[in-house]
Amino acid sequence: MPVTRYGFYGVDPNPLVKPLGFAFSKRTAKNRILKAAMEERLSTWDDKILENRGVPTKELINLYRRYIQASSLTFLHLVAVFY
Repeated sequence: MPVTRYGFYGVDPNPLVKPLGFAFSKRTAKNRILKAAMEERLSTWDDKILENRGVPTKELINLYRRYIQASSLTFLHLVAVFY
């Protein structure tokens, strides 16, 4: 069964290509198209040696290189803090 989508008629997409300022870092993204870090399962995993977990593979590096070449994306990196 197809998913019903909301209409977008009359919505101006131009704000997406305007710069976005980040006050906390005093930096500016070229546009408002953001990509959050995700789990592509392209990093290494080792059951026994912790240092071998999460090392980016060539495939993961190439994936992000392609994202950057395709457009001016801003990548979000969230850090979870556990107490």
